[in-house]
Amino acid sequence: MTAVQAAASVQPAPPFKLALVGGGPRATYLLERLSATIGRLDAGRRLEVHVFERSGAFGAGQA
Repeated sequence: MTAVQAAASVQPAPPFKLALVGGGPRATYLLERLSATIGRLDAGRRLEVHVFERSGAFGAGQA
């Protein structure tokens, strides 16, 4: 097996998955901190973030 074939046969690591319910100020702060530290993930790892906000307005949003 050549190095090219070995590299092609390596399966990528599955992504970490995070779901946030609500897109208020705390979620906004969390996303900001997460983006500041995302470089700490291992090489080749991904992070999927899904934010569920009923009003569609993030940040202060609807009380």
